[in-house]
Amino acid sequence: MTQASALRILNSSDAPIYYFIVERQSAALVDWAPCTKPSTCPSVAAHGDAEVPFSRIVGYEPGEREAIFYWWHLLPVPAGGFQVDSIRTRVVQLRQPL
Repeated sequence: MTQASALRILNSSDAPIYYFIVERQSAALVDWAPCTKPSTCPSVAAHGDAEVPFSRIVGYEPGEREAIFYWWHLLPVPAGGFQVDSIRTRVVQLRQPL
C-alpha cells in the first residue's frame, strides 16, 4: 500500500516480517541476500505497520512508478541464529505526490 511519498507496510501475521524493497527496473542490477539478524534487519512487528519513504527504496529516483517488495519470516536454528522461511514478493505501485 502506498502513501503520497512512502510505502506503507501492513503486517497481519502473528510474527515479525523482515523486508527488502528495490525499485523495479533496478532489481536486476542489485545483488542482495535476505537479512537473517533480527536486530539489524528492517522489519515490521506482528500485527504492526510501518512507512518506508520512497527515498529509502534501493534504486529509487523521483518519478519511478514501481518497486518490488520482498518479505520473509525468520525461524530460529537449533545451533543458534536464524534462517529465512521463504521469500515472498509483490510488485507495488508508487503513487506520486500531486
